[in-house]
Amino acid sequence: MATSQKLKNIDTKILVAIPLLAFFLCIFFIATDQGGSAFGNIIDTLRITSVILFIYCLLLLIVSYKKNIKKVEVWFVILISSPFALILISSKINNLKLELTETTTPQEFEYNLYIDQIKYLNDKKIIENEIDSLIEIKTVHKPSKLALRYFNGKTYHDTIERDWSINLPLDIEYRKTVIDTLFYSVDGEQIKAGLLINKVVNKYRSKPEDSIDFIGNAFIYNSNSRKPFKILRYRFLGFDTYEACSDRLRFWYLKKLGTDENEYNLNDKRFLSKI
Repeated sequence: MATSQKLKNIDTKILVAIPLLAFFLCIFFIATDQGGSAFGNIIDTLRITSVILFIYCLLLLIVSYKKNIKKVEVWFVILISSPFALILISSKINNLKLELTETTTPQEFEYNLYIDQIKYLNDKKIIENEIDSLIEIKTVHKPSKLALRYFNGKTYHDTIERDWSINLPLDIEYRKTVIDTLFYSVDGEQIKAGLLINKVVNKYRSKPEDSIDFIGNAFIYNSNSRKPFKILRYRFLGFDTYEACSDRLRFWYLKKLGTDENEYNLNDKRFLSKI
């Protein structure tokens, strides 16, 4: 009887200890917040805590059904944690399915245009140089074509500030620009969109040798526009390697985005044709 009571107390203590630990973790994230990362860490902590509590309570019912079936605290925790846990578990399962899929773009709309390898590599270098010039000197790469100004009866060749020409953050130290992928028009002549990865310095990291991050963006490109680059809204930060950043970019813009209603992947002809 004493042993049973001890086990009951242990179960209750664990149920209290798990959310208490999560609470202290959230306080720690707030106290050590750098660059606004605390909010995301807190949300992740709450999600994981919900899953742990949900699974733990289910195990209590499975292992000792008769002992725990009448425990109000067990059912209360299941009731509170189940919505968050089921949403997270369902999301993880769907993401796993997406990871195993090459793309969610329907086959009839999938971009499969062949571009000569030499042309493709040259185009990548041109775009990389253009972006680098915007980042380095904060003006457009070809001001004579992209920044015509008309004043008092005359046309002038002017410059455009970088944050107007390409909406990349200004307060980041950029080290390298890499075009991960380019998408072309149907005739293969015009670059329409692409995936961009920047190697940057993370000023919030304490160790200089561990200060390099990779940031991923997708963009729409129009060489004839005064604003040639339009960075799309989903940006991915804080990756330690180029490969991890590239995988996340491709996951989102070639798989995940196409599962949302009224959204198309970047490799969808319907998206490319309306640019």
